[in-house]
Amino acid sequence: MSAAAEVRSILGRRARASIEAMRFAVRALFAHKLRSLLTILGIVVGVTTVIAMVGVIEGFNRNVVSSFQAFGSTLVQFQKYEPRFGGPDRIPEEQRRRRDLTWEDAMAIRVLSPSIAAVSPERYLFGGAAELTLRYRGREAQAPTVAGVTQDYPIANNHFVARGRFITDADVSHATDVCVIGPDLVEALFPHEDPLEKEVFLQGRRFRVIGLLEPKGSRFFSSQDNFFFIPFTSFDRYFPWVKNEHGDTLHIATVPKKPEWVPRAIEEGTAEREVTR
Repeated sequence: MSAAAEVRSILGRRARASIEAMRFAVRALFAHKLRSLLTILGIVVGVTTVIAMVGVIEGFNRNVVSSFQAFGSTLVQFQKYEPRFGGPDRIPEEQRRRRDLTWEDAMAIRVLSPSIAAVSPERYLFGGAAELTLRYRGREAQAPTVAGVTQDYPIANNHFVARGRFITDADVSHATDVCVIGPDLVEALFPHEDPLEKEVFLQGRRFRVIGLLEPKGSRFFSSQDNFFFIPFTSFDRYFPWVKNEHGDTLHIATVPKKPEWVPRAIEEGTAEREVTR
């Protein structure tokens, strides 16, 4: 037998074996219909579950990345406690012993850190925990996030006003009763009128609306459009217990003058704390 004939013979036997295997598999499927159905169903469910989990993980990663990008890729945040889940009871003792960040620290960073373009000291009161209600005439907005800020907040946090103006240095110096509000509060309180120069009431205290924040959406599973900004000094005057209960500590958001200066900004801010200790 020639070599070509031998190859054809081998290929023929393999083809017949493959066809016979397929016939056997088909006969087995029909002979055990329930088992076959359950096997196929298991495979489909398993593949679908894997695809769904990959989609969820990818979506979560995109949400986290977009959340950081929304704050600006060069945001440098100084704070006493590291971000964590679980509330204040889960804070390690080592972090509790750290020195509080104060207004004086923020001002020192502003003066002593030449690489930093903006320094934003911030103090927060979360409306849900404090049961805060914002009112305008007969309308209400529940649980706004109240923040005491300065004129540097928009630059340091990449969060600007869409209309009106932001809080100025004069507002902070004189502790004026003005506010800048987010889109959620505008929708709840002013569905059919212009909010600018209107007076709203937070826990019985009157504030004049001077600016409307641009929409930011949800970040880290919480709305960034529910903010109620007032001057830092006004915050400490009306909500002194926030400063007292948390040992005067605050958040200090900064941004370097150049993106590549982030390490330099961190070094300067850390060195400032050693100088003022």
